[in-house]
Amino acid sequence: MAWDEMQNSLGSWFARQRTKAALWKRAFFVALGVLMAGSFVLKPAHPHFGYDSLPGFWAVFGLGVAVIMALVLKQFVAKCIGRREDYYDR
Repeated sequence: MAWDEMQNSLGSWFARQRTKAALWKRAFFVALGVLMAGSFVLKPAHPHFGYDSLPGFWAVFGLGVAVIMALVLKQFVAKCIGRREDYYDR
């Protein structure tokens, strides 16, 4: 398959999937629910801290760290690479 054909078919596949956003969102939430339910059944073999033996701890921890990283890095990166509005007009 030529590169152009593959690129066009992949692009059209993504365009079709964009119309199914609600379905994809629901599927991801179902997958997250199944994984979360699994944390109630499967216990860690050797929890190192008290909290990591709680069901769903790592899901909540990961979400919290991701939100904190996004907020902190947004502030840091905006200051590092941000330009004034008329930067390119000079």
